Amino acid sequence: MITDMTNGKWAIMVCITGNDDDWLFVTKDNGKCDMFNMEPIVFDDINEAMAYANSFELPGKEHNVKVINYDNA
Repeated sequence: MITDMTNGKWAIMVCITGNDDDWLFVTKDNGKCDMFNMEPIVFDDINEAMAYANSFELPGKEHNVKVINYDNA
């Protein structure tokens, strides 16, 4: 467990191809196929974000999922 001393929001990013410039936010399902109005899922607690991020990890490719401070993104 990480003690978060910030008041920031946390988001999850995944890298689809493994290239350093190919990171995408994990987004909410808005019920539409509208890629221009996609909204990242954000968490108030880094531990919740890290737990949810684990569901996107593939064996041997854990480095393709990261939790970032959304306020600084």
